[in-house]
Amino acid sequence: MNVDVSAHLPRIALWGRVLGVYLMISGAISTITGLFAFVIGAIPGVITIILGVFLFQSGSAAKRMQEQESSVELNNIFTGYGRFLLWNSIMAIIVTLFVIILIILVLMGVFATGLTQ
Repeated sequence: MNVDVSAHLPRIALWGRVLGVYLMISGAISTITGLFAFVIGAIPGVITIILGVFLFQSGSAAKRMQEQESSVELNNIFTGYGRFLLWNSIMAIIVTLFVIILIILVLMGVFATGLTQ
């Protein structure tokens, strides 16, 4: 595979760090807000912070690779981004399962109330 990595590094370095910081800040706000509702309400914010850290690490590794051209940093870019994708995929699966359960419960409620009237 022959890819010119250096052409993509500036964008990864900039937007990985920008989006990482944004996710960490919005996750912190979500965590604080969630704590006022229920303790469990802070969990989505904590997960968002973790995702932001992974993206920030990937963007920072891209910045270092841009400056040093080290193959170790390329590994760090993929490690951070891979973790980000893994956690996002796990969260998407969990949300999908909760939506399916919610739909089933709503349908059960509709049929139960429809049968009693």
